[in-house]
Amino acid sequence: MFGTTPRRSLLAAGAALLTGALLAGAAPATAAPTGPVPLTAAAVGWGELPSGGATPSAPGSVQYQDDTWVFVRGTDDRIYLNRFNGVTWTGWSEVPGGGATPSGPAAAVIGDALHLVVRGTDNKIYTNILATGGWSGWRELPGGGATPDTPAVAADRQVLHAYVRGTDNKIYENTRAANGTWGGWAEVPGGGATPSGLAATTAGTRVHIAVRGTDNKIYAASRSRRGEWDTWKEVAGGGATNDGLGLTSYRQDVYLLARGTDNRIYRNNRVDNAWTTWTEVPGGGATSAAPSGVTEGTYLYVFVRGTDNKIYGQRVAR
Repeated sequence: MFGTTPRRSLLAAGAALLTGALLAGAAPATAAPTGPVPLTAAAVGWGELPSGGATPSAPGSVQYQDDTWVFVRGTDDRIYLNRFNGVTWTGWSEVPGGGATPSGPAAAVIGDALHLVVRGTDNKIYTNILATGGWSGWRELPGGGATPDTPAVAADRQVLHAYVRGTDNKIYENTRAANGTWGGWAEVPGGGATPSGLAATTAGTRVHIAVRGTDNKIYAASRSRRGEWDTWKEVAGGGATNDGLGLTSYRQDVYLLARGTDNRIYRNNRVDNAWTTWTEVPGGGATSAAPSGVTEGTYLYVFVRGTDNKIYGQRVAR
């Protein structure tokens, strides 16, 4: 459904962000690798999203206007969405504006506006906003940054926080105030670095980010509304990943999703300010990219790129 026609560049060409390392050593993701399991309908619990789409990258997902929205990079590098109203999916359609990306998309919601953020084919960072009047069209996110990977976004009340892996592998933040003004890119304190895209979510009054360290272990940090960061800490449980991560939340609780070193899909919950442990998401599925997730009521919806590049999802208890 996504075709293979070459796509023009999102906007222009060339860019650079800022020009480091998190920690060192590596560990298995919970279970010893047993080889990839194709994510097909045969994997109990997992279902392919309707309309036959495929993606070479990780999906992005968000809750918006009581529906679940899933965004992907098509095999033609264009950006597509599929929307679930609790009963049926709309099927895949291209996000208006003619954009393209070499990585997975990210999305967050402020009030009645959905903010979609992508890495452009020139490595700059672009946003397209869906509000009452429709999509705004693609615009470069102010500040002149660039990234070699998938960005992350999180909304806290009327403030939007964007995070990227810089071209130096350090981690940067750009914040959009309630009046729509962006503050510019600044390095997240603590000296962290990552070889992959990162993940972000808001829980309570804090924005949480999670990254793959340069040792393939998984680290997290969070910031207050005043901009005060805590220190980078390894997520409890000794997990590891070769990819980016997925983060979502429900009230004060945070849900972290990871592709294990065996390509299976794992979760770790942060409840009462403490991480639990890594457990495999039921169903025996596998993925070749970072998972994505959203919460709704007592459920966690998990979306992945299958080992066949199709897009799969399932609903599990939070």
